[in-house]
Amino acid sequence: MKKPSISNALVGLCLFLLAACQPPLPKLETKPELGLQTWTFRKLTLVEAIAKASQLGIHTIEAYPGQKLGGGIEGNLTPDLESEKLAALKKILAENKVSISGFGVIMQATEEEWKQLFAFAKSLGIHWISSEPPADMLPAIARMAKESGVRVAIHNHPLPSRYYDPVALLKTIEPYGPEIGLCADTGHWARSGLNPLEKLRLALPRVVTVHFKDLNEWTKQGKDQPWGTGVSDAAGMLAAIRQAGFAGVVLMEYENDSDHLLDDLQRCAEFFRSAMDAPLEKLEHGFVAPPRFSSSVDGVWADNRGADGPAVPQWNPLFTDDLSNAECPAGSWSVANGILKANGTGATLWTKKDYGDYSLTFEFRAGENANSGVFLRCTDTTDSLRNAIEVEISQAGATEAGAEVTGSLYNFQKASPQIAIKPGEWHNGSIFVQGQEIMVVIDGQKVNEANLRSWSTARLNPDGSSNPAANPLKDHPKKGRIGLQDFSGPIEFRNLSILEL
Repeated sequence: MKKPSISNALVGLCLFLLAACQPPLPKLETKPELGLQTWTFRKLTLVEAIAKASQLGIHTIEAYPGQKLGGGIEGNLTPDLESEKLAALKKILAENKVSISGFGVIMQATEEEWKQLFAFAKSLGIHWISSEPPADMLPAIARMAKESGVRVAIHNHPLPSRYYDPVALLKTIEPYGPEIGLCADTGHWARSGLNPLEKLRLALPRVVTVHFKDLNEWTKQGKDQPWGTGVSDAAGMLAAIRQAGFAGVVLMEYENDSDHLLDDLQRCAEFFRSAMDAPLEKLEHGFVAPPRFSSSVDGVWADNRGADGPAVPQWNPLFTDDLSNAECPAGSWSVANGILKANGTGATLWTKKDYGDYSLTFEFRAGENANSGVFLRCTDTTDSLRNAIEVEISQAGATEAGAEVTGSLYNFQKASPQIAIKPGEWHNGSIFVQGQEIMVVIDGQKVNEANLRSWSTARLNPDGSSNPAANPLKDHPKKGRIGLQDFSGPIEFRNLSILEL
């Protein structure tokens, strides 16, 4: 055997030491996947529900037992499904790029039925079975779950279900390993008068999957709402899920009929994706607005409470549909079909009210070479350049070197990274203003964060460049009006919602 040379050994040692000195790679946050419980589409066939899931951008479902198959396959989805029907169903799933990860909620009476159920689950590649089995069957179920590799998630229907309270349920499954866990139904906790956020935090270490719901009230009659518009603190629950490092599936499930079901589910999906992209500290304080929030949301979100439940953060539209709470020259701005449009006069649209600390979310659409912005804490609207902080919106400045790209604090601090603003396409913006701190998020990415205390000298930025502010930003008033600028080119806004802190 040839011995390594000293030079080779030294090279190896150097490489080892170099690797050891490298800073550790940042730990990536594990996040859950969005799924669909097909009970939501119980009026449709399973094949139709699969197509709806795909339409919503969802690639994993929990199917419920007994749903009509459809798609040219006769019969219903049951554990005794014939092999040829199973093969046909698998083909349809593959074509839609959807998998059945879970099956339930199903009740089986005998060990033989459970044995058949586990075999069926394995044949479809199912990861978990949601059920509410009698406690005396758990030893046998746990054994079969271990053997098959398919987990059992114990579901909680509301009172008088034996498993309605997760405290008792966790005690019941304490003797078992990860093969037995929870299917946490947040809506049923609320329907039992339990705080869903508190119970979810308690249960998460043993949760296999979540039937996620946001209800209009904490009563047995509570109805599903688009996530973020009910009283269940959907943002807080999703923050808890992220904090726990839960990497399973969060399932959308609507149990009440809705005249606009697909739109409601789309809003749930949008809220979930925004909540996954938002800074965690903002999400856990409820600073992520429901998508397309407006004063006309069914079961008004603001001031809603459950039975002895906490107040829900109150988001409000920034402007009324008739602009009665706004100030601008007549004809300079108009509203149609929920879209606020600048009419090219160069006039800024101002709130009549002063705002201090808040979270502001909105969508904007800029035309080619458009230049606009959002003014914060303006104390003199006749000279906003020197008496306000402007968050830039610029299609024209998309490649400029100065602090004029979208998300920049104009004249003060450039946005990074730069987000390409495509003419004629809607983009999302969020601005967080608290004390002397400002954060700007564009299309889910944080592009600017500033502590105004760093601006301690008049007309001078921390990097030594100049600005037009007569006073250092550290002394800028902590309250003022919000304005939408019409500087040049077409600019439109919609879904402007504000949460005062």
